Amino acid sequence: MIWFAIFLFWQADPDQARFEQAQQLAAQGRCNDAAPVFRQLAAAHPKLAEISFALGQCEFTAKNYLEAADAFNRALEIDPQMMEARALYGAALGLSGRTAEAIVQLRAATRASDTYAPSFRLLGMFEVEDGQSGVEARTALERAVQLDASDARARYWLGRLQLLNEDYD
Repeated sequence: MIWFAIFLFWQADPDQARFEQAQQLAAQGRCNDAAPVFRQLAAAHPKLAEISFALGQCEFTAKNYLEAADAFNRALEIDPQMMEARALYGAALGLSGRTAEAIVQLRAATRASDTYAPSFRLLGMFEVEDGQSGVEARTALERAVQLDASDARARYWLGRLQLLNEDYD
C-alpha cells in the first residue's frame, strides 16, 4: 500500500522526480547535466530555497564559484535562515576572489548562529588568507575548534595563524 502511495506521489509531481534525478547526477559528479535541470526547477518553483541551494552545491563542487555564489544568494533571498547556504555563499565568494564580501557574509553567518562550526572556520580561514591575523580571526578559529574538535581544517588554520603571530604557547 505504501509503494502505491509513493507511486501516486511520483505521478502527481514530476518535478520532484526531476529534482531527485538531478541530485543523483550531481552526486555522481555530473554537474553539467544536473545544473540545467536545477535551473529549470528553480524557475518553475521560485519560492523553494532547496532547489537554488542544490544548484549552488552542484556548482560549488564543480568549482564554478561565481555561479555557486549566485545560487546560494538566491536561496538566502528565499530563506535567510539557511545557515549552510550562508556559509557556502561566503566560501564561494572567497574562492572566487571576492574575499572582502566573503568575510562580510561569514561574519553575518557567525552572528546569526553561534553553533555552526563551518561558518567560524571559513571566516577565520579567509581572514588569515586576507592578512588579517588579529583577535577576530583567532576567536573565529578557536570557536570552530571548540564546536567541532575533529575539524582538522580549523585546527590547521588556527596553527597557521599562531605561526604568523609567532604565538608558540
